[in-house]
Parts: sequence; C-alpha cells; structure tokens
Amino acid sequence: MNHTIIYHGRYTLNFERLRAYEGHLQDFTRLTERPLDSPSSKVDGIAFGYMQDGDRFLAVRVKDVVLSKPIELHPNIHSGGKGFGPKPSQFGNKSAKKLLKDIIEANAKQEAELTQIYDEFFGSQ
Repeated sequence: MNHTIIYHGRYTLNFERLRAYEGHLQDFTRLTERPLDSPSSKVDGIAFGYMQDGDRFLAVRVKDVVLSKPIELHPNIHSGGKGFGPKPSQFGNKSAKKLLKDIIEANAKQEAELTQIYDEFFGSQ
C-alpha cells in the first residue's frame, strides 16, 4: 500500500486556518500560499498533511482529521527515509503505521477517530 504526506504551508500562518476548514479541506486551498497537491493516483493508502515550523516539520492531519496536537516528523522513522518538500512524498505501510501510532499516542482526545483510520488500513494489529 502507498501512503503520502502533503505539504500545507507554514505552520504559523496556516494551522489555525486549517483547523477552521476541518472536514472541508478543498476550501482551505484558497487560503494557502499555493494550491494543495492532491495525492498521486498511485496512493491507495492514507493521505497525511504536514506544515513547516522553522526547521521542523509537523504532521498536522490524517485524512480529514486535523490534529489537536501536531507531532514532529522524523524522516527515518515516519516516511521511509524520504525528506519533506513541496511535492508529496510516498512511503509504505511500516512508516505509515509508525507515524499513525505516534500521532494517536500524542492526540488522546482524538484517539477513537484516529484508531478508526488505523483499523481501516491496518486492521486491529
């Protein structure tokens, strides 16, 4: 399965606006510095979203769920060693599982919703 992570702009400028458009991310495109890339047709897994905050990259959404607590991304752990840039990165199940588990652990208030996504793609492993 191929998963992707899509750039959503700078954190300080865009995170609160992203939260305002949760569930309607197509409308958020109008407010970003450039249009959001859509996943490649090769992506049949989860579309994550991330933002840049200085030198850090933060996961900010899973599918249409905007995280209450973004987590810092580490390429070797969360994206199969692929870096983050303006074009979406694609990675496999191992990295996507680890990323989603770390997100669930950091976002206890959204655990049920995020666990449902985990189970949809990976079963209850």
